[in-house]
Amino acid sequence: MMNKKGFTTIELILSFTLIMLILISVFNVIMNYKNKQQTEAIKNDMLVFKNTVTKSISDDLIKDKAVTATVSCGGNNCLTINFSDNSSKNISVVTEENSNGEFTKLAIIYGNETFNVKYLDSSSIINNEPFFRIVDVLNDTRKLLVINIPIANTNLKKDYGIHIVANIGS
Repeated sequence: MMNKKGFTTIELILSFTLIMLILISVFNVIMNYKNKQQTEAIKNDMLVFKNTVTKSISDDLIKDKAVTATVSCGGNNCLTINFSDNSSKNISVVTEENSNGEFTKLAIIYGNETFNVKYLDSSSIINNEPFFRIVDVLNDTRKLLVINIPIANTNLKKDYGIHIVANIGS
């Protein structure tokens, strides 16, 4: 009679296969979690960027009362806002692209502050519309200042840009 105390080759192969399937499943779960964590970190950074820039501009528009605004600096990438205390600030959008059309730099400069967008890709600016517009209000001496700087990241599928509408004038 033979002694059957060990594992057969088939039993070893099946055990090894089951252990590998479990390890692969656990690895996939960990990688999915890591990707989700990275995406959420990017979303958080983009929201902080958006809120910081919007707050800085909005605070000045409300506190210092914008009197006039002019799109200047050559093209639609710069705006000068004149306030009731005779001070003024410029807002400009600075972009640089490489030969493939991908953004290498995207920054919003407001007064003495520079806000750089961290996560850039080929579609960081959503459209080619003007960033700044001044709209006349019917039957009124006031005007509306529209700041629309759409910023996105293809992984996020959402606009994290700067969108402000404010009254200017008397």
